[in-house]
Amino acid sequence: MAVLTRHTRANMAPPDVTLIGYDPYHAERWKFEINDYDVIINLAGLSVARRWTKQSKEQMMQSRLVTTRNLVKNLAKKQNHDTTLINISGVGYYGFHGDEVLDEDEPAGNDFLAGLAAQWESAALEAQKIGIRVVLCRLGHVFSCRGGVFPQLVRLSKYHLGCPWGNGAVWTSWIHEADVSRAFTFLINNQPLSGPFNLTAPNAVRNSAMMGMISEDLHIKPWLSHLPAWLLKLAAGEFSSVFLTGQKAIPRRLTESGFTFNYPLMQPAIEQLIGEGYSAKI
Repeated sequence: MAVLTRHTRANMAPPDVTLIGYDPYHAERWKFEINDYDVIINLAGLSVARRWTKQSKEQMMQSRLVTTRNLVKNLAKKQNHDTTLINISGVGYYGFHGDEVLDEDEPAGNDFLAGLAAQWESAALEAQKIGIRVVLCRLGHVFSCRGGVFPQLVRLSKYHLGCPWGNGAVWTSWIHEADVSRAFTFLINNQPLSGPFNLTAPNAVRNSAMMGMISEDLHIKPWLSHLPAWLLKLAAGEFSSVFLTGQKAIPRRLTESGFTFNYPLMQPAIEQLIGEGYSAKI
């Protein structure tokens, strides 16, 4: 196993994982390495968790497209095309639909995140033309103690700010990290599967319910009834749309293909993660 990364410090990976230095704009430095692998999971891209300026949006877009186009270009030179490319975007692909249930048949939305995901997936799908199996994974919020949104939610709750955001009615599509890794393994091992898959737990929850579960499990009552939408917009700018709007995405294709979730419900997932998090001091 190998990880293509900009950060190659030896202590970042387990002993059996090779770290390969990566620069999206200098593919000649790493392109030959990918010929040794039959499965490539493409997570490239500048994080969207930042203020969205014209410059940062362009960096978010290009960091994904340049890397993916280089991957496809170099995979075309590979003698053995019995390769799987798993491309990781997000349920932001669908845009914002209120209470509408979204499966993989829904088209892309019209906002920035939707366009980002759609163009990224389009670049990955070019690999199909050279016989590469392409799986498009659209992630919900990954709940983990090691990063992402969950430790931030816990910290908010510890500061007595574990209250609903805006009106609290926004749907959160989420998935436990254990089910993410299990879904990857499932998709890799089931060769006939390709195309889009929502990697979300079967049961999305409203923001108010999610924040209530976390506060209750921590036994910490919030001081406020809700965080005003204007405050979130002031703090995060356009990026606040991720928190104040959302998607009710379901993993239809995964479940129809026979995948089962260890954590289909949020409450047990939160209980497990907070139990783990206390030892990790998140």
